[in-house]
Amino acid sequence: NGRQPQLTVTSNSMAPLIRAGDLIVITAAGTNFQPGDIITFEYSSGLLTHRFWGFLSGSDHDRPLLITRGDKPLWFDPPLEPANVVGRICARQRGKQMLNLEMGRGKWLNHHLAWLAAFENRGIISKVLLNGDAMVQPQKTDIPLGKRLIHWALYGWTVAVTAVIDLIGKLSVIE
Repeated sequence: NGRQPQLTVTSNSMAPLIRAGDLIVITAAGTNFQPGDIITFEYSSGLLTHRFWGFLSGSDHDRPLLITRGDKPLWFDPPLEPANVVGRICARQRGKQMLNLEMGRGKWLNHHLAWLAAFENRGIISKVLLNGDAMVQPQKTDIPLGKRLIHWALYGWTVAVTAVIDLIGKLSVIE
């Protein structure tokens, strides 16, 4: 009907950008999304909202599967079919404040957080291997303590940057 669906988030897997209790606005994505975009997709337990990172192709499936991961956890989701994608997240509302992820400070923040997550993917969880068609996930104990500490330091940075952007938004509403 030309309207964009909205959902209330129930977990913190995309924190600090999207936290439990936030409202997200979904736009149709089709297959028109890029690595770093945040998408909502059907998952065994319901709907899940995570970053899209790329495609996994192999002989066991007709078309490439999507690779996704939340910003907070150190592991990827099981690969999923493109048909499971509901849409791309275009905005987040926290309380009365709306943050558009497609323009201005929201777009900058989302790109910054995607860049940090990509850095983390390469440097910290680079043990995620493509073994033929399957993704081999590291266990938490496989990731050295130093890399886990770097993960939490990066997470602290993302919390601080997100808080500053949210504060700027609150101040601009007051003016």
